[in-house]
Amino acid sequence: MSIPSQISMNELLQSVENLPFKELEQFIQQVLALRAQRSTNSLSAQESELLESINQPISTLLQQRYNQLNKQQRQNNLSEDEHKELLNLIEQIEKFDLQRLRYLIKLAKLRKVSLDIIMQDLGIKAANYV
Repeated sequence: MSIPSQISMNELLQSVENLPFKELEQFIQQVLALRAQRSTNSLSAQESELLESINQPISTLLQQRYNQLNKQQRQNNLSEDEHKELLNLIEQIEKFDLQRLRYLIKLAKLRKVSLDIIMQDLGIKAANYV
């Protein structure tokens, strides 16, 4: 994808909308790395490390497989082995989310603000569990 030197935010977003999923994931990772890098200039080393860890995405393959098995489960089309695999993936995702939450809590303590404020500042929305 070629991008002119002067492009509006809307034009950039439209270009990104047309990316295949895999390229979109790569683009997102690069943008998050850029954001972390720019934040690093004015942050302490500890804050920078925490932000880098917080912004680390879960494995694309893990997420895709989870989505696939979850869809099959909703359609009542899941074998016993696939169900076990889904439970394993859920456990991995929960561990990943828990570690991310620990990093967020450390960052909140470091900045002496609440977890809600940190999440709001970083644009992170709490998961809605039903």
